[in-house]
Amino acid sequence: MPELKQPQEAAETTTEQPLTTKKKRAMLEYMAIMFAAAFLLVAISLLIKVIDMKGEMEAANTGARENIALLQKDLDAARAESAELQTKLDEANAASSEAADKLSEAETRLSEAEKARETLEKTLESAQKENDTLSRRAQANELLVSAQAALEQGDYAALRSHLEALGAYADALKDDGAALYETLRSYID
Repeated sequence: MPELKQPQEAAETTTEQPLTTKKKRAMLEYMAIMFAAAFLLVAISLLIKVIDMKGEMEAANTGARENIALLQKDLDAARAESAELQTKLDEANAASSEAADKLSEAETRLSEAEKARETLEKTLESAQKENDTLSRRAQANELLVSAQAALEQGDYAALRSHLEALGAYADALKDDGAALYETLRSYID
């Protein structure tokens, strides 16, 4: 078994030997290449991510611009609709004011018409009273004329009949007619 120890010792002795310049240089070149490759991979990865993010940012920017354009379009449409509604409201207010003025004017005319109707009713009532008075006076004058004609014919019975009928209308006679009535009554008393 001692023989086995020798190859292990030989291996230990070989690994413990100091590195030569050539080996150091090869190792440094290897490490530099590995570092450069790793750096290159990181740089490429970073570049790809930047390009990808730039594309995403441009897409997001384009989407945001489209959204802003749509929002601006909606805002413009809302403003136009608001202006249209305001115009309609102003027109409705003007129409309402005009209708209120017309209503007030119509109420004034109605009030005037009612006053005129009341005046006409009073005038009609007065005219009817006057007509009744004139009708009674005409009836009284007719009876007075008939009574005078009966007196002239000497028909005292007809005179009495006419004067009795004339008694209901005597208040409608004017001064001359009332005096004639009293004169004719003296003939039958």
